[in-house]
Amino acid sequence: MDTPAESITVTALPRVVDGLTAARLKKTFRNHVDGGRFLHIVDMLQVEMLDSTGLGALIAALRSVREVGGTVRLVAANPQILKILHLTALDKIFSIHASIEEARERFAAASICNSA
Repeated sequence: MDTPAESITVTALPRVVDGLTAARLKKTFRNHVDGGRFLHIVDMLQVEMLDSTGLGALIAALRSVREVGGTVRLVAANPQILKILHLTALDKIFSIHASIEEARERFAAASICNSA
């Protein structure tokens, strides 16, 4: 059984993810969870700058989604952003993908494995 595409929420982040962006991201994820949306893809393809508050917001988003049995997958290709995720060991707690389509496919594969 495939995960229906409409059950996956894609949130695109802006070029700069800082304190202001982080607050909005946390609120967005709270609203999604409250609305019953538990499968998330965070599109970081446009992100060029990610500070510690942005990293904290990603962790908070993951925590809030995991509390209700959901998950968050990141999509990132910028070498600097990938390096930050690696240096902070966030690549150990998030699944990181090169494209949104790849992340969607992994949700579908996980759904098939869980239903078997």
